[in-house]
Formats: sequence, structure tokens, C-alpha cells
Amino acid sequence: MKEKELIKKTVVEVCRELGIELGEVILFGSRARGDFRKDSDWDILLVTERELSWRERLRLSGEIRKRLAKKGMPIDVLIISREKLERLKNDPGYVYSYALSEGIRV
Repeated sequence: MKEKELIKKTVVEVCRELGIELGEVILFGSRARGDFRKDSDWDILLVTERELSWRERLRLSGEIRKRLAKKGMPIDVLIISREKLERLKNDPGYVYSYALSEGIRV
């Protein structure tokens, strides 16, 4: 299975297990641009359909990181609700605008 497919499958599985409605998964950073090194990590932005509590975000990101680390894929997970992303997507002070402009939906 290709890495992007594995990321998507893992994210969908964990969201389903935790009862979180996932909107989209966006790969960004060096892996999306294609200028990564062998030891580069993976950066993903998860857009959820509702705002998650701090504990939900921590559990979701931790479980995704744990499962993908077992596959040899170090990953950074950012999580934001669709509503909040709409408010912040054009603000260059946040990584979200960068992730949306250069990212790849998986």
C-alpha cells in the first residue's frame, strides 16, 4: 500500500473508532511538495465536521501517530474544524493557509 493510501486508511479507521466525523485529510509540507528527504516526517491537516475538545484532539492525533509509527512513518497531525478553518484559512499567521495552498488532499 502506498504511503498516502495508508495515511488515509489509518485516519479514517481511527476517526470511525472514536466517533469523529472526518471532512478531509490534507498532506502538506515537504512530502506534498516533493522536496522531502528520506528521514522527513509526514505533515497532515485533518478537517473535522465539528469542533473537537482538547482531549478528543489529543486522543485522535496520538492514536494516528502511534499506528503510523509502527509502519515506520513519523507524522505530525494538525486538527481543525471546518468552521474554524473557514475563518482562518486566509490568515498567513497560521499554518492552515500554507497547508491549503500547497497541500494535497488524500
